[in-house]
Amino acid sequence: MLCRPGVFSESRNVVMYLTRMLRGDSSQQIGEYFQMSKYSSVSSMIERVKAEIAHNRRLEQRTEKLLSWINKSQEQT
Repeated sequence: MLCRPGVFSESRNVVMYLTRMLRGDSSQQIGEYFQMSKYSSVSSMIERVKAEIAHNRRLEQRTEKLLSWINKSQEQT
């Protein structure tokens, strides 16, 4: 799941945020999955998503909808 450096990808960043929130993966683990060599960038992205969720009601609603869907799918397994 490669993305060009410097390009903001909301969907990729939200997935990184949710990976940390739901699985507790380290920045290094998330960075390896997303092919990012600077793990500090992963932490920065996650913090940026947290801040954006706090200020962007639409993003908050979409993220909560994803969390709800994920939680329901886990209950069914």
